Amino acid sequence: MNNIQALIMASTLLWLTACTSLPQPIWYQSTAQLLEQQHYKKALQQIQSQQPINKKQLEKVKGLAKKLRLKSSKTFQRLVTQKEWAKAKKLLRELAFKLPHHPDFLRWEKQLNEAYQDEQRLIKTEQALAQAQLLKVQFKQQDLTRRSHETYVNWFNNKQQLTEKKQLLAEQLIHLSTQAIATRDYTNAQTAYAQAIEFDQQLSQEPLHQAINNWLTQQNHQAIKKRQASLIRQLRNAINKQNFKQLMLLENILSKAPFSGQVVIRMLKTAHALRQETASSLNRQADIAYRNGDISQAITLWQHATQLTPNQHDMQRKLSRARKVQKKLDKLTAKQTSN
Repeated sequence: MNNIQALIMASTLLWLTACTSLPQPIWYQSTAQLLEQQHYKKALQQIQSQQPINKKQLEKVKGLAKKLRLKSSKTFQRLVTQKEWAKAKKLLRELAFKLPHHPDFLRWEKQLNEAYQDEQRLIKTEQALAQAQLLKVQFKQQDLTRRSHETYVNWFNNKQQLTEKKQLLAEQLIHLSTQAIATRDYTNAQTAYAQAIEFDQQLSQEPLHQAINNWLTQQNHQAIKKRQASLIRQLRNAINKQNFKQLMLLENILSKAPFSGQVVIRMLKTAHALRQETASSLNRQADIAYRNGDISQAITLWQHATQLTPNQHDMQRKLSRARKVQKKLDKLTAKQTSN
């Protein structure tokens, strides 16, 4: 037995002596090997531990590390967008192992956690709202059963259970509504809050109610603002193309509430000026045509002009006079033809 122990000790000493005689430990990897495996953090540590430091190689590895971080950033964002939480977590672990620490890693981890928790919140909200609908049906079914039997003995009265469940669900919906407000998900906040209050009016919370109302008001303002911007673009296009039918329609819409502001006023003035200018030009052409005896052409031009400026009474009178003259001419022509 002593011989065996001696043999083991001798072998161990021989192995340790051999290891100490090696220039590097047996687990050592060269910088080139580390770079090939993209283990840039370890490569940087290895370069910095050698004296003198190879600055050229150091900068090269830092550049490679930055390149991998920027490339991984796009991959990470894609995984978060696709809600591939496990793959995103794995990527962060790999980056923390291979790359030197960077502030982006903490920011990405926070983004990942928030996005994951947000999906959980949405699912819980959907579940709670679905449970609320089911609970309403259960109350209806119970009421139907009660009204459908002349001599009804309720051996399995679960009204108290349903009421307790309704109370718990209302409190859960209030909590989910508060979480939704915190993430600016006002749509779900409003839906969850409304359902909670329907179940229990006493759970009404003024801060939540006010926050949702403020959001609804803001949404309304944003919708008006978006609609106004669209109408202004359409009006500008109608002005450029001199599409007067579209122009006048848009003028009528934008001149009324809720649309307002300096841009609206300026565009309405531009549209009005274009109509006036075009109507005046048509009026001058109609005058010339009338004096030259082309009554039909004059009527056509004045019709267009009065459509552009309905309140121009002078052109209305001219159009009326021209129509009377044209009517007399038509009668004379018809009489001469019959003779």
